[in-house]
Amino acid sequence: VLRKAANPYESRTIMVRSSAEIYTNQGRIAEFPCVTLMQGFFRGIDAGAYKQNEAVNQENDLTCHYLKVIHAGVTIVEVDVMNNIFRAEGQDLLANYKLNVGI
Repeated sequence: VLRKAANPYESRTIMVRSSAEIYTNQGRIAEFPCVTLMQGFFRGIDAGAYKQNEAVNQENDLTCHYLKVIHAGVTIVEVDVMNNIFRAEGQDLLANYKLNVGI
């Protein structure tokens, strides 16, 4: 990953998958998949701290220009800076702006 992130002129896509759970006082009532897609440019590459017989921890910054969060197959939020897309729970939050500027 670090080798791909080292080029600051190429946009990179990262997908994070997880499982979310909903609990009540009676225990777990639901479990569903979550997917987060991020696209952007890495900056501030950290070389990490090296110690013998220990894992190397690195912190790298990603400047995102695209974000999409999906819970149980439903898109919660989608932001695309390059294409003027900003949707939350299926609603286009830039609809009036696009109408005003003729997009």
